[in-house]
Amino acid sequence: MELHYQLEPNDIWAYRKKARTSSRRLRNRLRLIYLLVPILAFIMYTLDVWSVEAPIYLKIARVLFHTFLWSVVIFPLLEQFVYYLRFKLSLKEPGVLDERKISMNENGIMFDRGKETSFYRWNELVRVIDDKSYYFLYVEDLKAITIPKKTLSASQSQQEFHSLLIQYAKPLIQQYSNQKKDKLSTKNRVVLLIIYLLLVVLSKMS
Repeated sequence: MELHYQLEPNDIWAYRKKARTSSRRLRNRLRLIYLLVPILAFIMYTLDVWSVEAPIYLKIARVLFHTFLWSVVIFPLLEQFVYYLRFKLSLKEPGVLDERKISMNENGIMFDRGKETSFYRWNELVRVIDDKSYYFLYVEDLKAITIPKKTLSASQSQQEFHSLLIQYAKPLIQQYSNQKKDKLSTKNRVVLLIIYLLLVVLSKMS
């Protein structure tokens, strides 16, 4: 079976988002960072208000407020911005949007991306993600062959591709439904940050 296709920027973005949620190593790293941020913020603002003359309840309120702000608003926005910036920079890498050719048979997968050709045996795959719009064939924890399902538009192509996956990579297939939405959206975080900055400016002016 052979596939010829080109990826678009939104396909690369989908791949990067899926890697972020499906990689156990990356998820554990992010959990650790999100655990350390409130601890560091709490320590930093506790030391900051320690020598300030104010009622103890105001000191506690200030520490808790800024700990919440950094943990729930500022750091998540910063992390999303860095992730999006890395995505934009990745689009400038040579060959990212070049035409791709994939040949699949009982021996494995031949992946041709212009100047780079790689062959992967089925037992070399780390995991296979099957979601609504894509197949992601992971050859490393954070490296995958991205196949948009629109590439398999013909029902015969879909059946042939799916049968190969079932036959040679069934234990690795992970079904993904729509990703759970964050309880606090990026838009709401931006609004909260703007309100906070306005309050800081107004307090400085007064």
